Formats: sequence, C-alpha cells, structure tokens
Amino acid sequence: MRRVLLTGFEPFGGERTNPSARAVAMLSGQEVTGISVKTAILPVVFGKSGKMVAELIQSVQPDAVIGVGQSGGTAAIRVERFALNLDDARRPDNEANAPHDTPICATGPIGYMSTLPVKRIVDELCAAGIPAVLSNSAGTYVVTTCSTQLCIALLKQGSTQS
Repeated sequence: MRRVLLTGFEPFGGERTNPSARAVAMLSGQEVTGISVKTAILPVVFGKSGKMVAELIQSVQPDAVIGVGQSGGTAAIRVERFALNLDDARRPDNEANAPHDTPICATGPIGYMSTLPVKRIVDELCAAGIPAVLSNSAGTYVVTTCSTQLCIALLKQGSTQS
C-alpha cells in the first residue's frame, strides 16, 4: 500500500490552535483511496522541525510528503514553488530562537524548486471549488526550514521529486 506523510504545525505566536494541525489530525491513521496517511505535528522551532521531517522520511518511507502550514490572513491554499535556503525570523519561534539571515544548509543553493506540477495542482484545486494560489515562497520562518530540509533529505535519498 502506498504511504503519504502529512505534516502540520503546533500552535505558535501565542495562539491556542493551529489550523494546519487540526486539518492534519482529521486524516490521522486514515486510508484514502488505497493510500495510507501517516501524520505528524511538527514543533514551531527552527532546526527541530526540519530534523523531525528528515527522521520521519527515514522511518515512514513515504511515497509522498505533504507539508501543511498556516499563513495568517490567507483565504486560499498556497501551493509553494520554492523552498528558500534561509532562516530569517520576524518573531521568535516556540523556543525563543530568532535567527537572522542564516542559511539552513551552508553548502546548499539559495533555494530548491519544487519538481511537482504546482500550476496544475492549483488549477485542479480551483476546478474542484477549493480556493488556491501559486506562491513563490513561504517566506523565511519555520515552515521554510522544513521545506528546505525536506528537499535536502529527499535529494540524499536520490529522489527526483520534491
């Protein structure tokens, strides 16, 4: 059976809940059209969340990884085209870390471009009545650390999809 790893984030910034965690929890342990969904809620902590994703990829051996985050004030799903290799916090994470202008991987490129058909994904979501937009960057907060470390982990495994 195929496996998908679906991740969300714990609350941060003084919030009591995080919509990404709630959405992910709804699919925890489910089987959807013959695909086993494995879920995890990641800490909003620079470095820790990305390391946890890399460990989950090793243990779960998923066929696909879908990371869900929160973008306050956004009324649509944002499908990210790039994962920037940069941590630059406007506010501290949940352990009071606030890196500035720090590469996530010192030897890596400035960013990683998704190999997924991001425009088609947006088009199909919109066609299904789900508001979606193409985004060129998730910014430089913890979700970007996860995306970049996910790309690095997949490249280390020899994957051509990220």
